[in-house]
Amino acid sequence: MKHLSTLLSMLMLCAGTCWAETSTLTFTAACRGSGTADDGVAWTVTSDAAESTFESNRGIHYGTGSAAVSHLTLTTNGISGTITEIKVNAAGASGTSAKLNVTVGGAAFGSEQSLTATATPYTLTGSASGTIVVTLSQTSAKRALYVKSIAVTYSTSGSGGGGDDPIDDPTGDGTYELVTNASTLADGDLIIITSSKNDGDAYAMGPQTNANYRDQAPITIADKTTTPGSGVQILTLEGTSGAWYFNTGSGYLYASSNSSNYLGTETTKDDNAKATIVIDSDTHEATIVFQGNNSRNNIRYNAQNTRFSCYDGETTNLPLVYIFRKKTEQPLTTVTGLSELKQQEPGTTVRLSLPDGCNARVLTVHGTDTYVRDNSGAIVFHGDMLPTRNLKYNQHLAGWIVGKYSVNETTGMPQFEPVEGKTNTAFLVIADPVTEATTEATAITADEYDSHLADWVAVNDVRVGGGVAITDGLEKGYATPYDGALVDLSAIVAGTAIDGKDTYFPLEQNGLADVTYVVDAKKEFVKPDDDLNDVAVRYKRTFAANVWTPLTLPFDLDDFDGKVMEFSGLEQGEPVTSPMSGSLYAAGNMLFTQASGIEAGKPYLVKPNNDITVMTFGATTLSSAEPQRITHTIAGTRANGPKRIGQVGEYDEYSFVGVYTPTTLNTDRSQRFMDEAGGVDWVDGSSVTVDGTTAYFEVPTTQGVHLKFADDTSEPIITVVDDLTRDSMAQRPTGIYNLLGVKMRQSWSDLPRGIYIVNGKKVVK
Repeated sequence: MKHLSTLLSMLMLCAGTCWAETSTLTFTAACRGSGTADDGVAWTVTSDAAESTFESNRGIHYGTGSAAVSHLTLTTNGISGTITEIKVNAAGASGTSAKLNVTVGGAAFGSEQSLTATATPYTLTGSASGTIVVTLSQTSAKRALYVKSIAVTYSTSGSGGGGDDPIDDPTGDGTYELVTNASTLADGDLIIITSSKNDGDAYAMGPQTNANYRDQAPITIADKTTTPGSGVQILTLEGTSGAWYFNTGSGYLYASSNSSNYLGTETTKDDNAKATIVIDSDTHEATIVFQGNNSRNNIRYNAQNTRFSCYDGETTNLPLVYIFRKKTEQPLTTVTGLSELKQQEPGTTVRLSLPDGCNARVLTVHGTDTYVRDNSGAIVFHGDMLPTRNLKYNQHLAGWIVGKYSVNETTGMPQFEPVEGKTNTAFLVIADPVTEATTEATAITADEYDSHLADWVAVNDVRVGGGVAITDGLEKGYATPYDGALVDLSAIVAGTAIDGKDTYFPLEQNGLADVTYVVDAKKEFVKPDDDLNDVAVRYKRTFAANVWTPLTLPFDLDDFDGKVMEFSGLEQGEPVTSPMSGSLYAAGNMLFTQASGIEAGKPYLVKPNNDITVMTFGATTLSSAEPQRITHTIAGTRANGPKRIGQVGEYDEYSFVGVYTPTTLNTDRSQRFMDEAGGVDWVDGSSVTVDGTTAYFEVPTTQGVHLKFADDTSEPIITVVDDLTRDSMAQRPTGIYNLLGVKMRQSWSDLPRGIYIVNGKKVVK
């Protein structure tokens, strides 16, 4: 899809599946210890000086001419992926000697920059991931430090399954869940400290309105989770096991007294701010103990005084606290193509990448469901995944979109569903094809069903009923094929929508009929209970040119390319000599006359002008008529034996019997058939099955049978040579070939004079 390449580059699609994004933090007012970027990424702002008046030109302002400051530090761990550029707009006071340094993942990012008194964007480049720390530093002085904005450019890769795309909001808002094991805590975790773990109303540590303790803020706990409100103190955990620090955004919690129950905040990380955390495995109570010299160092909740503060280790009448940590989902996995998507566990949220080379196309649209196929498979975009797009057949998709993989419980369809707040089409391109051919149905066999769910397929010889169902699931107005029908389908592979059956939704596009009824001479044919009008039919049977062949069709045919004859009566044939007694026995001539057309259910003899293998009909009527038996009688045998010439006796019946389905004949010579050379034969000792859509002859067992074309003297009488003298079919030539080894299609009587190979021997005619 070369026509999409420019659009994709505009959407920051690099190397097929790489995506560059920018997160920008801009200060427009005093920050009060935190900031939020335009994409929701949270930053923590700390300093050893208090914040001063905001300046519109230079941004947030720490330190003054009367208050010294040594650093202004901005930190975030909310950006995942590979960080390639950080642009910091910063400044110092007049005469500043301050420096700007940035680390990512604990390592220096770019080079140190010297600040000026004018707000200037400083660009630092590299390639790293992890926590970002932006530091403005100087020897402690009464000169202010300023930050106006920080822009972070980063990329996430979709190369087969490991993209980095945080799908939660890393600010204080969100869901917090109970921490039950201290070993799971990590540097950068956002936590709150609460009075309870039980479902219902409780309290969390709130803001510091008094230098000696922390107020309480109401929360509600449900299923061991809570969503804190604006009055709850969100703490950023820093450090490691045995040496934890609780960053409030403006300093660190610490045990501030040896004699009073004080919990204060300081801007430096000393031992009085360093804590250990132990969580009881049964009760999940958290014992938080600061490690400095101050002995009032245990954080507890005081319900009577409605506060959180520090007490000595002997105080047992006040409850311990609980820690809830912000619930963060793993970075989004990026899957490339629909095959990788369908390998995910149902319920997994992923970012689906559809590079140009995937050749993703729309198959059809039904309501809010869009059926899509790429080079690797097919799926349903389900439930307003693309709410603003008017999609249609053969449109191309490229780019990426976030959603949840699922399997429809009713239809078994693989689906891609929207995720609230995360699914949008900003990075998805939809375009009409320009240079490519139109999408075609994928040709499959019925046993490949399971590997093509949601795909548009063409499948032949599907037997309706049993384990297969065909239904108008796309509401196209199609009539459901009847049970037992053999059909070719153009359809969407639905899954197991009806009673656990393989289910298809018929779909006609590109002139391909949705349902084509199949009449196959080698397979069982089940006729409909009622006529089916204007249906497509594929008739499969091999006819040799210029060879007489019986034919019985379940539909009318007015324009057969060749001769068509119908059984119209009988006449006494030439007598046949019995090998047993030498007496002459009667033989019947079955008379065939020209027919004007082929009527459904009626047997005929046809002689096509050309070889035929398959005939297809776009709009015909599949008949409910039964195959017919055409019978005529002639003076024949007596009750006690065969009739000799000149004797008067009973009448014999000669029948021409049509069949739709392959049929095995009797072995008593009462049922005779036309062989591949156009001669009439019988079964002698071993069974013979005639094809479907043919006909056989039912005659007296002791009588000869000739086929005579009464109104066409150019056609010879068809008979069997010495048919009453043979003991087995082994005496019948199984094949007649010329001297070049070419098999003759004519009967022996129709062949011109010459030398032929019959049963492996040369025979002169």
